[in-house]
Amino acid sequence: MISNPLADTFESNKTHLLFQANYFIAVNDYKSALKTFYELNDLLEKHHYLWSDEPLVYLNTIEGILDSLRSVHQYNGMNYFFTRLQNLHKDSVYLEVMVQRVIYSHKLTALLNSGS
Repeated sequence: MISNPLADTFESNKTHLLFQANYFIAVNDYKSALKTFYELNDLLEKHHYLWSDEPLVYLNTIEGILDSLRSVHQYNGMNYFFTRLQNLHKDSVYLEVMVQRVIYSHKLTALLNSGS
């Protein structure tokens, strides 16, 4: 795989990080999942032009970050990602509804769990 020129592409890196993050979630290692989701977020933001037609990938990444932040009780770190989702170009009603669902459900969970 190392000698394969496709091994270091955006798609292969994205797929690897998604797999790795979901593996860490499956084994309840939320700190490692969060670290991996941050790496994936950085990759996606650096290559925005490659996923702009598929914003659900970005939405799923942010949702993974929010889930991981909730799992490790780091509610203060969520606001940055709420803002990123609010600023996401929403080209369909479906995407708008999905973004609002993620924001509202995680804001509610954060408020309930933090005692605010």
